[in-house]
Amino acid sequence: PAIVSWPRHIPARSSVEKSVSHLDWFPTILAAAGINLPENANLRGQNILPLLKGEDLNRSDDFMAQFQMREGHADGADMRSFQTERWKLVRFLRGKYPDEFYDRVNDPDEKNNIYTSTDLEIQNAIRAVDRKLKERMREIGDPALAHDE
Repeated sequence: PAIVSWPRHIPARSSVEKSVSHLDWFPTILAAAGINLPENANLRGQNILPLLKGEDLNRSDDFMAQFQMREGHADGADMRSFQTERWKLVRFLRGKYPDEFYDRVNDPDEKNNIYTSTDLEIQNAIRAVDRKLKERMREIGDPALAHDE
């Protein structure tokens, strides 16, 4: 969640229901300041100023997250997560934690881990989200992928 105020630019009491990342703030602030990014800039975030102004932004709600515990801290787990509008997969690529899968529509508080469900729809969804996760890990050259393949 975030609160943004920019009188005469962002409508008061407006709300954005799309997923955004902290990585989006830097390019958004640059755009608000009228500063163009160099074409060779390597930023993973995206300017979300159109969303804040109530405009449409052709952007997927799919989102990848990474977390790594250092060796000697807990068990040194590498966690990767990928969420779509409906599903969220959490994979522990090293360590002793079980993988997690949540239905974000029917379980928005993520209280019911359905990773071990035998329901065919859920198992197909797990495979689909896992493919997206691995594709994104390959795109960014994630070294943790070696623990998973």
